[in-house]
Amino acid sequence: MEGSIKKMSITIVIPTYNSVDYLKTCLKSIFKQTLKPDEILIIDDCSTDNTWEYLEDLAKNHSEIKIHTNKENMGIGYTRGKGIDLARSEYIGFISADDGLERKFCEVMLKYNIKYSDSLLYSDYFRCNEELIPTGIYRAPSFRDQEELEKYCIVEARKHNMFICYNLFGPSKIWKKCNFNPNKRMVEDLEHLLRALVVHHIKFTHVPFPLFKYRIHKKSTTSQKYWDCIKENRKTFKEINTLVNKRILWDQIFKGKKL
Repeated sequence: MEGSIKKMSITIVIPTYNSVDYLKTCLKSIFKQTLKPDEILIIDDCSTDNTWEYLEDLAKNHSEIKIHTNKENMGIGYTRGKGIDLARSEYIGFISADDGLERKFCEVMLKYNIKYSDSLLYSDYFRCNEELIPTGIYRAPSFRDQEELEKYCIVEARKHNMFICYNLFGPSKIWKKCNFNPNKRMVEDLEHLLRALVVHHIKFTHVPFPLFKYRIHKKSTTSQKYWDCIKENRKTFKEINTLVNKRILWDQIFKGKKL
């Protein structure tokens, strides 16, 4: 098993925008992996801080680091999707620039993906403060079958909730089957999850270990643009309903709220 794992290639994709200080911590966590990724692909969405200078200098000593900068600010959906387009490995793992990986993220995820080769994987994680110090553990739910998973996802989506954080891992061929919507400048993760599950019926499998650190801070898009996110979710619900030709999604909490 160990020999077969080492032969399989992994790309870690990091979308980033004006997050150079967080990014430094994120990259340190990747360098400490027990199973080193073959490629660390950083997609910069035209940052206006010193992200480029930092990465250019770092890449001189790390051949596995590959940098792509969007020609203009395109938003998180496009930026995540570009990572999938450019990744050259058999497996792709995502980590947000303001989060960090536990040392065995790549190793454990790959072992599970060998067993569940038809799935995208999600894991438990440490909830952390702004300094990335753990304050608790989020235990993600598991599901008996695909039908139960899809129903649960829809119920949570109607409340504008997600049962997973989108630091996911999976085979490149599955990511490329259902890439991110390049037009989603926010809440791209919920749109992708819904489309992957109810349109493409892609499987998602739970890995019952906390494998990354999720930073909770006031600079996140959800914190700064909460009602914009709700408004964008409403558009997503209409789009998904059209794709499946039935009304399975609607706003269950803020239906009477004008935005």
